[in-house]
Amino acid sequence: MDNFITQALELPNDTIAYTVSQRLAALFPNRAILEGEDSTFDLLEYSEAGKCEIVGDPGVYNQISAEWCNRRQEFDRKIVNAWLQVLWNGHLMDVVYLTWTDSGYRTRFFWVAAESRAIAERFVGEVCDWCALVHGEVLVYQDGDWEKDPQLLRAIRSATFDTLVLPESQLGEIRDDVARFFGSRETYERYGIVWKRGVLLTGAPGNGKTHTVKALVNASSVACLYIRSFRSCPSCTEANMHEVFERARRAAPCIVVLEDLDALVDKQSRSFFLNELDGFAPNHGVLVLATSNYPEKIDPALVDRPGRFDRKYEIGPPAIAERRVAIDRWNEGLLPDWRASVDGVEAAVAATDGFSFAYLKELLVSSTTERAHVELDGGARRPMDAILETRVRVLREQIGRKKKAKPSASQE
Repeated sequence: MDNFITQALELPNDTIAYTVSQRLAALFPNRAILEGEDSTFDLLEYSEAGKCEIVGDPGVYNQISAEWCNRRQEFDRKIVNAWLQVLWNGHLMDVVYLTWTDSGYRTRFFWVAAESRAIAERFVGEVCDWCALVHGEVLVYQDGDWEKDPQLLRAIRSATFDTLVLPESQLGEIRDDVARFFGSRETYERYGIVWKRGVLLTGAPGNGKTHTVKALVNASSVACLYIRSFRSCPSCTEANMHEVFERARRAAPCIVVLEDLDALVDKQSRSFFLNELDGFAPNHGVLVLATSNYPEKIDPALVDRPGRFDRKYEIGPPAIAERRVAIDRWNEGLLPDWRASVDGVEAAVAATDGFSFAYLKELLVSSTTERAHVELDGGARRPMDAILETRVRVLREQIGRKKKAKPSASQE
């Protein structure tokens, strides 16, 4: 066994899987050998949950990678090449992992040697079912692989509808639509309606689409699969799309988040994406929640046909009523001697016409920061009315410069 993995990886790519199965069958003539390539067969995750016990063979070097994920300040451990003994429900099994590169694409197979095929299949099925579920985390798909992102989860948990600057009627419609969908499974099934939904949020950058998505996910209490990219290699996009939707079907009920849909799906992959979204495979319990800054770039076949994105909401810049609510709410949260006057608030509301949600948020944060700096420096105290007026002027100039720098449609 000590040279088994090394010898296997020296074989031509096309012969590795067959030869390994053949050799394992010879090594274990009284056992069943089950071969698989399912990415959700993650023994480390399953064992860390206390579902099985892994015992490494001291005669075999097990290669387990530790990838540093700076966003989460921790390592992702993944089995690359290994021969493991696993104790599960009283059954002792041998599990072999092999990983190799074929045409630039990383391929990973596993083999399970168990007392019978039924035991091997039940073991692999339970591991995959467990790992496919989202146990209170957010699963992020990027570069052809899944990872759990606690930092994104924390951002979602902090996002609420209370801090959204949207018209009350629109906010209520979006929130209630998603809540009704997940609460109406029995009704859908009773009347033979396919229990799936597509929601598309559009609008210029900075008006709260991402915040809306996070608040919807936070309020729904179902699994979340966040897709950063379908690409991992030139010829893998369609395979990755299939993997994403297959994982979503296993994790349902769930929300699949596709931010910047126009960039995620191009002309070459559009047909395959449509088939996964609205083809023969039932996306039962899957809500696809997509956003786009440039909906005009999305193929009409994707957004206009019923059954794909049947709910569309345009998120525009906050109107006067929403700006007043946001500034009032911020002002009331300040220390009493920091607050703007009623006239100062009204002046800021009027002066921020055309501000996006992001610029409005920047106004309030930067005004608070400036007031704090004055306090810390011990300088002459400027009233918040004056600070707001100055910050509005600065941000208005930034918006003007940004518009001038943006190329016209003819230049694009």
